[in-house]
Amino acid sequence: MFSEKGSMQIFFSAHKSQLYGVNWQFSILYQMFYFCSRTYCLHYKNL
Repeated sequence: MFSEKGSMQIFFSAHKSQLYGVNWQFSILYQMFYFCSRTYCLHYKNL
């Protein structure tokens, strides 16, 4: 199960980076990678 708390943390860190002028796109890529890896792990476990 994907934790809402974790995704909110990533969202806020991405927003903070955007405010500071850092490359916030990295946070979005990280969020996608994190979600995909978790989904893959759950699929792999259920096989």
